[in-house]
Amino acid sequence: MTDYPVILGRGAAGGFVLRIPALSLVAEGDSLDAAWAALEAEKADLIERHRRVGALGDLPQPTGPASASERDLRRFALKAAIVAGAASLIIAVAAFSFAYAVREPLRKAGLKLGRAAIAQVETGLRQAATEELTPERQQELRRLVAEATPTLKPYMRELRPLLAEGCAN
Repeated sequence: MTDYPVILGRGAAGGFVLRIPALSLVAEGDSLDAAWAALEAEKADLIERHRRVGALGDLPQPTGPASASERDLRRFALKAAIVAGAASLIIAVAAFSFAYAVREPLRKAGLKLGRAAIAQVETGLRQAATEELTPERQQELRRLVAEATPTLKPYMRELRPLLAEGCAN
């Protein structure tokens, strides 16, 4: 049997009144079960009468909780999709902002450290050029250069054209 929306109410005598407005049916009972049984009997009788005369198509189609819940479900799905899209957009923007916020200070710190290292090397070279080297210090520098030579040799080969130009000027 088809399901139609049922409206529940209180009767004047304190019983229950159940109605199916789409079929214009009303049933009363002292208890909810009695009212429900009476309403189901009236609905079955109405459907049987329409079936006997071949007029089942004249009865309105059930439009009730199933249709309303489908509509509510669609509405919910649309709202959930909008919220999920907005949340995804917010998370993506936050991730990009966080990555930029972390990357930029590190880049600046790297530049500052590089500048500081270059300045320190420059200061060291200036001191070495202006200070008089003791024989012990000269010996120590020669030993350090000798130890660093195998590591620096490949770089020196690549710098040779540059050094040749610098020496020619």
